[in-house]
Amino acid sequence: MKKHINILIYHIKMNDRRWENTDMKKLILFLLLIVTIPNMVFASSDTTFIDVKIGKTYEEFERLNIYSDTNLALFQRNDLDNELLVFDGNKIYVGKTFGVNDKIDIYNSENKYITSIPSNGSVLIGPRQDYESHLKVGEKEYRGLITFIEDNTGLKVINHIDIEQYLRGVVPREIPSLSPNEALKAQAVAARSYAYSTLTKHSKEGYNLCDTTHCQVYGGFSDENIHTDDAIIDTSDIVVKFNGSIANTVFHSSSGGFTESSENIWGNKLNYLKGKEDPYSLNTINSFWTVEIDKELFSDILNDSGYEIDEINDISIVDIYMSGRVKEICINENNERLILTGEKFRSLIGTTKIKSTLFKIDGLDPIDYKEIYVKGSQAVTKLTEIQILSAQDVLTRSNTIYSIIDGDSEIRTVENNSVNHDSTNNIVVSGQGYGHGVGMSQYGAIEMAKQGFDYIDILKYYYSDVEITKIN
Repeated sequence: MKKHINILIYHIKMNDRRWENTDMKKLILFLLLIVTIPNMVFASSDTTFIDVKIGKTYEEFERLNIYSDTNLALFQRNDLDNELLVFDGNKIYVGKTFGVNDKIDIYNSENKYITSIPSNGSVLIGPRQDYESHLKVGEKEYRGLITFIEDNTGLKVINHIDIEQYLRGVVPREIPSLSPNEALKAQAVAARSYAYSTLTKHSKEGYNLCDTTHCQVYGGFSDENIHTDDAIIDTSDIVVKFNGSIANTVFHSSSGGFTESSENIWGNKLNYLKGKEDPYSLNTINSFWTVEIDKELFSDILNDSGYEIDEINDISIVDIYMSGRVKEICINENNERLILTGEKFRSLIGTTKIKSTLFKIDGLDPIDYKEIYVKGSQAVTKLTEIQILSAQDVLTRSNTIYSIIDGDSEIRTVENNSVNHDSTNNIVVSGQGYGHGVGMSQYGAIEMAKQGFDYIDILKYYYSDVEITKIN
């Protein structure tokens, strides 16, 4: 009973830090009075706990130090109200049991062995009945409790935590904490919805989510911020739903002016993740970028990845999506052609260098060519629907000038859209935006908030035909 009261008081403090001390004291006295009433049913919180893999994976001879500002204890996963064992101190070391695959050893601050626990996530380590405390795990601090899962890669550290507390370590890592409040609230709701919709992402590995961009970046207590805390509290339990189910609210840094449909990136069509023009993501951070790639270095990357390339003669964009994002590129090597998707090209070079697939190569701008046509002897054809081939069925690198008709029916001239790199060893890629482009653009959300839109407006702009509502 006392434990439930402590939890409730904690959540009240968390959800309204503006309470006066006198009011809080009155509440505590009232709760203590309830304890004295026999047979009184006091419901526990509906808190949803999740398991998040944090930090590195530990090998057999590595030890991890865990510290708290109060006594540490062991808890059974299915009974967090009662300690299995209370440690005499607030600092311990843990490591894999030598020669045993399913246990870990626990040592005190003086490196003396205390006990062993199973490494299957069934036993947790945390502060002794103190929900205001947090743990220092290695060099970072976390709320909640810690457990461990061992597999053939080593010992994984798992943070067992209330999902609302988890968000406190996510939102400030996903969006600048000094962003407008409505943008922070939009990010909080998107992050909450995404977490709920992907809770089975790592189920085969024994946990729910990881702390990287594969799920959501999570920094724990160390990265919490008062501004993002307020946004989480103000939107408590609010999620994005589509047809009654929580939506997979993916997001990215900047769309570069046009978001992308989910099926064009991942092959899975979700009706609320539709590509659309996004003027709010223009003239923001990473709206435009340019990177030079050494041709020989790119050849090495291709060969290291299993593609046999001796020398790259040229590289060109051969297909794009309606958003302007690159669908496919063609790499010419003498009489051979290698076709790569825009996403594959981006991953090979590095997603921090090729920031999105909304790019052009050496002056070839796929957006400009969406409404440019070539007039043949029989018909007028979109330029993006033809390829200039040599007799050997290889994309030519000729500097021939072609007459074309643009979308306004005016005659223009343009060079062959293959790219000639004879004079340089660098491939120049210029692009727009940062990220996959699906769902909410974070810098677009910031700009919308600056223009007076609230977080519901923002979410409904980036996620089509959705409902913003309480989770239950």
